[in-house]
Amino acid sequence: MATLTNLKIKTPLGDYSTDKKEYEALADMRVTYERSGKEIREVANIQDVPWTLALAVAVVENAGLTGRSQDGLSYGAMQTNAATLDGVIKFAFIQNVPFNKFFYVYYRCSSAFTLKSGVKIPKQADLFKPENLNFRQKSIKDLMTYKGGEKGGIFSGKDYTLPTNKYNQLMMSDKVFGLHVGFMFLLQLISQSIVAEGSINRIRMDWVINGYNGGYYKKGNPWETKGTIPVMIDGKQEQRKIIDIPTEVYLTLPNEYVASVTKKYVKRICGKGGYLELLKLRKVVF
Repeated sequence: MATLTNLKIKTPLGDYSTDKKEYEALADMRVTYERSGKEIREVANIQDVPWTLALAVAVVENAGLTGRSQDGLSYGAMQTNAATLDGVIKFAFIQNVPFNKFFYVYYRCSSAFTLKSGVKIPKQADLFKPENLNFRQKSIKDLMTYKGGEKGGIFSGKDYTLPTNKYNQLMMSDKVFGLHVGFMFLLQLISQSIVAEGSINRIRMDWVINGYNGGYYKKGNPWETKGTIPVMIDGKQEQRKIIDIPTEVYLTLPNEYVASVTKKYVKRICGKGGYLELLKLRKVVF
């Protein structure tokens, strides 16, 4: 799985500001931390996501709560669903993640996997005992296969956005499970949102948030729209690829590329006075 080692998060990301007053933004983070700060730290550490970034995204997603989204399509602390879960599992297998990053998903969704011949998974209570160190470091591809759309798999039905889906129910009843799914999805999006600025590799957090909030297949995601689109640059219309559009211009794209609510979230997380800048300036310390 992708990690953030040697990657930089530019704060603020662009020349735009959050719509929140400072005291409101600080209150948002305090409330989210009070509700779920301990779990956010623990899961972010397991998934190699900086916990401050994890906190900032958790604030806009569900403020540390575990309910259903207003549009009824997303669930839990990180507002994901069974389709998100299916996607991050497939990505985890592509990335050869070790079991010590995948264990929580496996133990909660074990029926969606087929163990390879001779493989025995330790009980969760025993997993982190010293004698299981080597096992924890094994790639999940060496231990199991994913059923996917087969009977018993995550994506085997058509109810993946409905509250009747058992995995969506699990995201609401098990906060930690929802955090794992959400942070794994963040890492997947980050791995596709890295740009080089000289000798520095930076994360385009606006792309990450668009992918997270608008969906992996949103047209405004650079991995989804390969061709050029019309944009206004310095008062002139040009044809540019998504990867060549500055963040300030990116947030002016039509809703078909970047939805209005996503633009608001980008500014709240990455803008001037946003959650990441306030944390960087230590305006609040947890």
